[in-house]
Amino acid sequence: MFIGVLMTVAQLNTSAHSKLIIPRTSMAFDRYKKETPHAVRGQEVTGTFTQIRDVWLKWKKEINDYNASSIDYDAAVSALQGIRISPRDVERFCVLLIDHQEEESWFRSGLFISAMINSSSDSDFTISTKHFSKQIRDLGYRNTKNLTIKNDGGISLSSVGDYAVSGAIKINGIVMSVGSSMSGGRIIVDGSVRFFLGPEMSGGSIIIHGNVGRGIHDSSGNIGSHMKGGTILVFGNAHANVGSYMQGGIIKIHQNVTDSIGLSMENGIIIVKGNAEAVVGLEMNGGFISIVGNGGRSFSASVGYNMHGGEIRVEGDEIYIDDSRSMKIFGRIYHKGRLIFPKESDVK
Repeated sequence: MFIGVLMTVAQLNTSAHSKLIIPRTSMAFDRYKKETPHAVRGQEVTGTFTQIRDVWLKWKKEINDYNASSIDYDAAVSALQGIRISPRDVERFCVLLIDHQEEESWFRSGLFISAMINSSSDSDFTISTKHFSKQIRDLGYRNTKNLTIKNDGGISLSSVGDYAVSGAIKINGIVMSVGSSMSGGRIIVDGSVRFFLGPEMSGGSIIIHGNVGRGIHDSSGNIGSHMKGGTILVFGNAHANVGSYMQGGIIKIHQNVTDSIGLSMENGIIIVKGNAEAVVGLEMNGGFISIVGNGGRSFSASVGYNMHGGEIRVEGDEIYIDDSRSMKIFGRIYHKGRLIFPKESDVK
């Protein structure tokens, strides 16, 4: 059961020592094997499901590479109007897709599944993707339902929960990207995220029970880039940029961060329970960053370089601040509770 973050940005800014309070699915697919998709599908295409299949066959002929996801999604929702869609129909459709992974329309299949789910009057859905051999994307697009995605041992998913509005998505397995531009609801990943986590999100919450990023020497991922609101909680390490250009919301990393933190951030809260092993607050304009462990070890991993505003607190023994160029730091940096920039002699 998810327990949301109960603290607001305003509450943390009021007290620097405040703490955040962090808060058997269906086995229907286990009997389906990759070797026998035809038999299962042949028995299932009857009644209402025939209508769904016919709509899908027409829809996939009309989509193309140049359409925005929203256009193809809206077309699917419109075409499905008036059809009674059950959770079982969604499961059947995922089985139907097994033999269509080589088609050009495959990369849009997740949009159709999302349209089916959001168009249904039911609220709880469970699907399995571990029988797919090609990556599928856009599951949970504009989500408003409670969706469980069983992908343990399957190929990685991409763009899960983008533009989510409400409801909850729970995923088992590896995800390439999750929660882009989401405005509400919650997403829980029992696994790791390889690249993008919550870029441009404005509300809702994301919990990752694993690492984010591909590794210590790969900075291709990001967490909460251009984030405006909501909460991101990562229980593992972050091998990715954290809170770049952040405008609001809360990001909490339970272990270490090996890439930049708070690059050009404007507002919001970033808390790192472990060490910050790269630059912290580079060209930061506002907001609050708390590093419970060490912060910065060299010029290339310094704290508050070219900082224009905001507040950074480092509680670990190690902190590196580069002032060799007589650089003026506009903002406040604390080390173990003591103000070190601006220096006390400079404070009027």
